[in-house]
Amino acid sequence: MAARVSIYGAARVSRMAVRFHLRETLAGGREQTKYAAGLEVWKFQNAAPTTHWEASKSIAGLAAPAGYRLTVDVRWFGSRGNLISQRTLAPVSCTQPDLRPDLKIKGVAIVKPAPAGKVRYEVTVANVGKGRSAATTVQTIVSGTRWIASVGPISAGHSLVVKLDVPVSQAPAGRTDQIEVDPANRLGESRSDNNIWEVFCPAPAV
Repeated sequence: MAARVSIYGAARVSRMAVRFHLRETLAGGREQTKYAAGLEVWKFQNAAPTTHWEASKSIAGLAAPAGYRLTVDVRWFGSRGNLISQRTLAPVSCTQPDLRPDLKIKGVAIVKPAPAGKVRYEVTVANVGKGRSAATTVQTIVSGTRWIASVGPISAGHSLVVKLDVPVSQAPAGRTDQIEVDPANRLGESRSDNNIWEVFCPAPAV
């Protein structure tokens, strides 16, 4: 985020000052003052009636997701340090998007043919976030046993199908299975409340 302001001298002005003030609105609506180098401090410049001062401020490393509002306070002083005038300039606003991935199970099907003695789930895992995801896993727990399959990296806006095999002996009909992507929550995701899909067994073959 960056801002640049033009400040002009005036009659009886011998010094000018500028201060940048940044407000941060985090997810959930909580607002707070953001402190960083060069913020919330006055910067001074000697001035004359013909002075033209370009004051600028760049701020990097802002948190996401969040909204930001940058305002600029300007003051003009006389030769004895007396305050002649002051203004707060219109704020500059921006939104810092969440660039993390967001893995979501888009669908689960029980397919045939399957390996002998197994029930095969085909799990469609989509990345509906804005960043590429690292490799992770999908899992289901049946009769107390955890069954896991690997999921490779997924680019933003893409999906892949993962095969997850469960022994028929541990997959009785008439139950509901939960299949979860990134069960250990090792990925930094923009959301993690959409990682579970429930599937009824048996399901129609596709």
